[in-house]
Amino acid sequence: MKKILHTSLIAVLPLGYAWADTVSNFTNEKNGLCKPFAVSQSVLYAGSFTTGGFAGGYKLDDVVWSVVSVNIIDQVGLTPGGKFQVQLWAADGLGNPGTVIQTLTGPSTPAVLGGTLKPGQAHYGSTALLNANTVYWVSATVVGGNDLRVRLERTDLPTEVSNPPGWSIGNKSFALDSSDPYNEPTITKDSCLPYLTIVATPVPEPSSIALLGLTGAGLLLISRRRK
Repeated sequence: MKKILHTSLIAVLPLGYAWADTVSNFTNEKNGLCKPFAVSQSVLYAGSFTTGGFAGGYKLDDVVWSVVSVNIIDQVGLTPGGKFQVQLWAADGLGNPGTVIQTLTGPSTPAVLGGTLKPGQAHYGSTALLNANTVYWVSATVVGGNDLRVRLERTDLPTEVSNPPGWSIGNKSFALDSSDPYNEPTITKDSCLPYLTIVATPVPEPSSIALLGLTGAGLLLISRRRK
């Protein structure tokens, strides 16, 4: 009866809720047109994505970046202790990163200093709730010191794989450079995109949760009557 009960509960979950939604451009070929992009304490780099159409929205689970290299710059006058930081942003009226929603958790300190940040796929966890059919940005930068440089892999191909369909990765990247202390930060948007994978779990609407509770109660009642 336990197996039947489990199967029945899964059957009444809203379509897509029993598994995570994923969108990724990691299958795009690497090329020489878009060189890896280096972020530092004065340079922020971001890519956008648009959520699917699930009415209840989503819980963001995982953001994956492709890290090419992690370097500590040992020069006189630099402030040590830089850490890699990934954040989730809501888009502003112009479609750019507007307001920080959450700082994600994941590798931040270089492996050479005892941390876990190293070249390869770097995963960053989140608990943020996302609205359906909405543009969000994820950014990468360095905080706490100007001795760290992290280079991120990029692609010039705007395609992605969405499972289920409906998600997309934006066709423009966003870079904010504030390295010049005498001028305003410069903003650059181009078609060289960061490699990104976004994983999120659909959130059932209250009516669906109520239906699930009633169905579970009914199945338990049937089980007791059969005993």
